Amino acid sequence: MELYVRASIPCRLRVIYDMASGQRALLADNESYSGDSAKGDRTKKVFSFTCEPPFGVETVHVFARTEKFDPIKTVTDGDNIIVAEDLKDFLFSTRGMKRAEPGIQQTEARLILTTIDDNSHH
Repeated sequence: MELYVRASIPCRLRVIYDMASGQRALLADNESYSGDSAKGDRTKKVFSFTCEPPFGVETVHVFARTEKFDPIKTVTDGDNIIVAEDLKDFLFSTRGMKRAEPGIQQTEARLILTTIDDNSHH
């Protein structure tokens, strides 16, 4: 599976993948992206990966911000960088009513998908 994003202005990207295992993998953090402000149609490949067990409902969260994101706590688990923060604390730091920071724009998108074992149809 390949993940692409499109943005109309230069920004920083943070991509978090909620896996069926319950872990939250950090796929990209503060990755710089320069969109085409005239066309708004340039895409960037953020990540490529294969789907492995456990399979099930998973979610990709893509955050884009015109300034760097605040650091988040992570741990390394094999090849994955796992978000170690509590979900409630993490969401509080990225959402909600807060004092606006002048000139900073932020948005997010979420993709819910179901991974399956394509070898199970024998």
